[in-house]
Amino acid sequence: MAAVWTRLTAPDERMPRRVEPGWLLALMVANTIAAVGLFGDISRHVSLGFAVDTESDFLSSWHLVLYGGVAGVALVLGAFALAHGPRAPIVLLRSASGGLAALTLGGLVDAVWHELYGIEASFGALVSPPHLVVFAGLVLLMVAPVGVVADGPSTPLDALRSLVLALSITSLLLVISLFTGYLTPLIGGSEFQAGAYVEALVGTSYLDYDTSRGLAQTLWFGTLVSIVVVLVRARTAPVA
Repeated sequence: MAAVWTRLTAPDERMPRRVEPGWLLALMVANTIAAVGLFGDISRHVSLGFAVDTESDFLSSWHLVLYGGVAGVALVLGAFALAHGPRAPIVLLRSASGGLAALTLGGLVDAVWHELYGIEASFGALVSPPHLVVFAGLVLLMVAPVGVVADGPSTPLDALRSLVLALSITSLLLVISLFTGYLTPLIGGSEFQAGAYVEALVGTSYLDYDTSRGLAQTLWFGTLVSIVVVLVRARTAPVA
């Protein structure tokens, strides 16, 4: 198995040393479409409250947007393979390749899950196994441009790569916040905070509950942003 992986990931003469920003921008467009589809689908699930729908929604509008983004990722990686060799996506865009595999698997499992158990509602939409697989795949996709830029030279980045890095980080934070909308202000104003969540009361009064919730938001959001900023600044030198 190790020998097979070594052959698959070994570079060849057709592969460039660095992934050009144009490929990263194309990948980010597909990533964004997939993220929008996932956000809309999760919002629809959460807005159902406790009324679980037992009918299949495999071809629902938001699912089609999500699948369109996944198809776009496949097209970008396929074009990249045609331009630089069949092993190029695995060698140079490993995170994106893994994300595409996870999204494809998650979509297939989600279809079967809905047939067996119906459509998840409220908080269950965030923790169902197929949705967590899709979430992991989307995070891998969002991380891919960040990893490519960070693996490049340590000299200050040009404006285009800095833009790719900034957009990728923003997308990554939003996708993570999508599944932790009850603990981050990034989702404020959306359907996620429209009363769909039913949370256990912390403390003995609503004042205690509000205080603990506010502290959780502050700690989670601060930790999330700090980790991303520290890691990016430690590996890259983007322009302002």
